[in-house]
Amino acid sequence: MGRIEILTLVVYVSCAVTSVSAARARKIRNHGQPQEHQGQNRSVHCIKGLEPILKSLQVRELFTEVEDFWKEVPIWPGGPQWGKVITEEAYKFEENRLTNLLGSLEHSAITHGGERALSGRRFLEEEHSLTGMCNLALATQKAISHSPVLLGYLQSSLSSSASAVCSHLTLTEMAADTSRAMESLCLDGCLQDINTKLMAQGSEGCGADNVIDRSFFKALFDDSEECARLPFDTVEGLTEYRMQKHCYAFSPPSALWLPNDKGPGDLGQFGAHGVCALSQAQEKLKHVNFTHSFARHGTCPSGTTCACPITSIRDRQTTSELRKSGEWLFVKKGDASAPSILKQYALGFVVSTVVLNMAIGGLTFSAAAIAALDAPLFLLVGSVVSGVRVGLHYHEFSCEQTAGCWPERPSRVSVAGTHKACRLPQEASQGGSLLWFLPPPGTHLHHHYGSCIVAPCKLDETRAQLVGLGGSSKSWKYSGKPNVYNCQPLNFEDMSYSQKGLMLDRLKASGIGEEYSEALERAAYWPADTV
Repeated sequence: MGRIEILTLVVYVSCAVTSVSAARARKIRNHGQPQEHQGQNRSVHCIKGLEPILKSLQVRELFTEVEDFWKEVPIWPGGPQWGKVITEEAYKFEENRLTNLLGSLEHSAITHGGERALSGRRFLEEEHSLTGMCNLALATQKAISHSPVLLGYLQSSLSSSASAVCSHLTLTEMAADTSRAMESLCLDGCLQDINTKLMAQGSEGCGADNVIDRSFFKALFDDSEECARLPFDTVEGLTEYRMQKHCYAFSPPSALWLPNDKGPGDLGQFGAHGVCALSQAQEKLKHVNFTHSFARHGTCPSGTTCACPITSIRDRQTTSELRKSGEWLFVKKGDASAPSILKQYALGFVVSTVVLNMAIGGLTFSAAAIAALDAPLFLLVGSVVSGVRVGLHYHEFSCEQTAGCWPERPSRVSVAGTHKACRLPQEASQGGSLLWFLPPPGTHLHHHYGSCIVAPCKLDETRAQLVGLGGSSKSWKYSGKPNVYNCQPLNFEDMSYSQKGLMLDRLKASGIGEEYSEALERAAYWPADTV
């Protein structure tokens, strides 16, 4: 072959490679946009159509009806009933939270200066007007905006113009738009003021010793009526979200975002195109033993595969149960309580008996009252409807009841440099994730009493957003790099282009490429479709 022909061939191949690389880059960019930026043009019309319905949600009526009949209260006038959307546990949590939040102790009957403080439920019914959608806990708002039942009702209740845009959306897309509409109605104004105050006060340090304290919230409430109108635990949650957004490369993309676990009961598992779909013949099987029994649509998160375990017989935890999320890194819960109550009283949002009770108690919430504001696990994972752990018996079990992406169990193996390493089995690759060898987001693999387990990341590991291989705190017993970390919240397939690049760089720096070089190579060039 002559030199000219060789040069021509080199130029041709170079152009072809450049074209393929550009296509790959475009594909990564197209599939890697954060949730808050996906489908913006389509979403604007859908969000505007959702806002008037969400404004009419009858939340206050839940606490003004006779207690035993709350389930029959319409979600909005003429709409379905609340009892079809939330469970008794979710209702009780919110009722208890609101009575504690508003400063009225459940058994109090304090008389002072001619005023008698109402107790418990009567306080909600007779004295306080701030019990609309925006006063629900952030965890409850997240759960409602991701409720498959409510999303279905919303989709069918839109105006004709909005319905034309939104009716064909998947439940996952509908949840993104519903969350955005709720943020617009309730949270955006306060969040903007939090951003401004943080920048003005220079409170954006990301070290472990940088905790947002009461003085910050006092200054915030003095300048922001938008924040003063919200419950203080909501403002604390928004501040925590803002700090995580500022400090971490991998952070929740929006204030009402929920982890995309695609587990049983999650949005990604609903409908004919659920991630782990079964044929009609398989749906009634007592148990599906192999991942290839499922017709998988899209991908499971890292470290998970399609399965349908009998949860009452075989003790197996979902990803959300393993993760046990909810710990905050920058805000001490309760620090905003006194500044919030005083400002709301000054603005006339809170009646005098609230301030009276608070004054008697020293203008602060007790530890028990603060604890009552902590959302239980079923809300933290977005479940306001019945979970999968319902005590199923074998004779009444069918696979579809628990089908979803379930965490794989790690095992102890020997690898180069590490004699006792915790690693996921090759079967985890059948879930489809490009980073199948990592545990689910927010967890890590380590030894526990001699066995390898999946466990939630510790606070310092979460702060550092550790990913990849790492050592054990018991290095004398487990030398080398026995642990595998994924201490950040996002699925790789849901990350932005730059986040994917950073994730791969950190994984390679940890040395994991020596064990999973082919998988890392595929992740770098062939991103999977996001579901």
